[in-house]
Amino acid sequence: MYKELYQYFLLHRELQLPGIGTFLLERQPAEIDIANREIVAPVYSVALHHGHVSSSRKLYQWLASVYQIGESDAVVRFNDFVFDTRKKILDGKRLDWSGFGTLSRGLAGEIRFEPSEFRTFAGNLPATKVLRSNADHVVRVGEQDRTSASIVNVYQTEEEAPKAGRSWILIVLLLIAAIVFIGYYFSVNGVTPASAGSRSTIKPATPADHSRNIP
Repeated sequence: MYKELYQYFLLHRELQLPGIGTFLLERQPAEIDIANREIVAPVYSVALHHGHVSSSRKLYQWLASVYQIGESDAVVRFNDFVFDTRKKILDGKRLDWSGFGTLSRGLAGEIRFEPSEFRTFAGNLPATKVLRSNADHVVRVGEQDRTSASIVNVYQTEEEAPKAGRSWILIVLLLIAAIVFIGYYFSVNGVTPASAGSRSTIKPATPADHSRNIP
């Protein structure tokens, strides 16, 4: 019956044996080993919890369907198995239950349990970071799904916007400075055609007297 009860344990992740305890399947989640760049596979182990235990009718019905017998016969067969197993352990026999672990008698007469470990994967998985240039993926932004490329464009636009704004401000300041200068110039010199031209006078050259040189 060891094999059949182990199958039941895997299906329901627990098994109650009156007089021995309750076997529970415990799971240690996967871990990331940064030093070795790998993912350590999750580990499952069996734990035995002592205390008052009573088998459920679900177990009897399952055994009855497996052995193709009545439920009452399944109850008798199960109780005989548990009584025989407990007696062997308390008599000092070390019991190796495949999949569960080892059952033995402790110094104080209690039942000791050494669980066995098993993994769901053959081994650890490599965890090397893969870098893909220009890779596009979907990102959740608020209530919308956007691509990473569109988000990058938005940030680039926001970064370029202040630069464009500063250029327009510089142009406007230069225009204001030019207007102020022109206004100041005309306020000093007046708004006349002469004020827009040069103030220097040009004296015409005196023609040379060639009469003295005539013989």
